[in-house]
Amino acid sequence: MWVQGAEAAKPTLTARLDTAQITLGDPLHLRLIVDRDAGQRTLFPDLDEQLAPFVVRSNDEGNSLYRAADFAGARQRYLAAVETGIRDVRLFYNLGNACFKSEHLGESVLWYERALQLDPRDEDVLANLRFVARVKRDQDPEQVGAGIYAVYLWPTLNELFVMTSLGLLGLFLVACWRLWWRPGMYVQVTLIVLSICVLGSGLFTGARLQRQLTRTEAVVVTEEGTARSGPEVGQTPVFVVHEGTKVVVERREAGWLLVRLANGLGGWLPAEVVAVI
Repeated sequence: MWVQGAEAAKPTLTARLDTAQITLGDPLHLRLIVDRDAGQRTLFPDLDEQLAPFVVRSNDEGNSLYRAADFAGARQRYLAAVETGIRDVRLFYNLGNACFKSEHLGESVLWYERALQLDPRDEDVLANLRFVARVKRDQDPEQVGAGIYAVYLWPTLNELFVMTSLGLLGLFLVACWRLWWRPGMYVQVTLIVLSICVLGSGLFTGARLQRQLTRTEAVVVTEEGTARSGPEVGQTPVFVVHEGTKVVVERREAGWLLVRLANGLGGWLPAEVVAVI
């Protein structure tokens, strides 16, 4: 859990943040479960069984280094686990904490954001991301309708697919009941209401899926980057971004990315300045 009490450590534009004095939360363990019939299994079904023990061991080693205040070492162990291809909220959370404590602010935002893609409602990740957002150099503008947007992102895509599938199943059963037994008005009203709900759920799921497939977001991971009017070093500088700033990627061209800030300002950044979430 994220612990408050670090308000006084918020940096000015010229002062560096003393990350060692800030508690983001205890590192989390990755759990193994045992299947008596099939031997050892993990909670990561998409991961090769031979890699699972390495992932858990690397995470545990990272936890030990983190508690010993060797945050750079912890970051390396967590990264070793991530490089296997595992996608786990707890691991990304641990890595985000280690990056922040080892003064890689941009990377910490990156891994918190990746954790939120897996679980948009994780309170520990949300709390730490809010804190890091307050201490980074470029402050995000207040967005109109931010609460509505948060509700829009609240359910995961998997939950939406399950909800829509269950609605379709219910609609099918009620329709069959109506055709075969010809019940009264109550079932007809239920059928109409259920049809509207399924249609709305399907449209909402489609909108979220389109957003995920077409919208590419990234985080600035270098200390500073200069956006230019075109994909060349000689082009006119448009604005400067600092690590931790979140951008939307609109186009790629020869090692450059056309990005847009939350305030609508756009420009070209070298690809190495940002990492895609």
